[in-house]
Amino acid sequence: VRTSTVTGEGLDQLKARLSQLESSDEAIEQPDAFRMAIDRSFTISGHGTVVTGTIASGTVSVGDELELMPLMRKVRVRSIQRHDQSVETIGRGNRAAINLVGVHHTEVHRGQELATPGYLEATQRLTVEIFAARDAPRPLRHRGRYRLHLGTNEVTASLSLLEVKAPEINQPTYAQFRLAKPVVSVFGQPFIVREESPPATLAGGRILQPVARGIRRKQAATIEAVRQLAAALPEARLLRSL
Repeated sequence: VRTSTVTGEGLDQLKARLSQLESSDEAIEQPDAFRMAIDRSFTISGHGTVVTGTIASGTVSVGDELELMPLMRKVRVRSIQRHDQSVETIGRGNRAAINLVGVHHTEVHRGQELATPGYLEATQRLTVEIFAARDAPRPLRHRGRYRLHLGTNEVTASLSLLEVKAPEINQPTYAQFRLAKPVVSVFGQPFIVREESPPATLAGGRILQPVARGIRRKQAATIEAVRQLAAALPEARLLRSL
């Protein structure tokens, strides 16, 4: 739903759509594993490291062990707050402030993630499906250098287009990103691609392979395999992965 906070365009339609989704019986598949992208970290005297974020999946309770990614550092939950109120357990969709034991505040920063141990794997290569932005000032370039926005992370990435054509509006193109630093993601997670200079949004898309091997360009069989991963049916994705 296209909206504008300046003119108010589309806000009523957005509210109506959200209400419709909230009252629908459509089941949303969510993993049981906990995951939260960190958007802020700070210290509290006598308590140590605190991180905040919005919980993407699962639940967490006081005393649970989590993994700080991509550091692969095991940490323990000392306490949890939701809107300045202490809680014992918190789940998907909530804002949370989590007090951690086992990591110094200087090691934690925006873009890292907390997750159930073993759930996420760090990588510097992603296979993706990309769509051009409707008002992109220029097309994406093969081997172009861009800023990839993924969760709360922002990382420099080199783009490798697997097909000859650049991505078009409403038409997917398959590609890989080679990243300047390790990141974590899950299948289907959305991202945004921006030009480094001058800053401009060029495209968006979703993750197909959160941990990928290098794929050679223009290999029809390989691109077809990637296309099958993008299929809507979970069975097709499972067979392709196997």
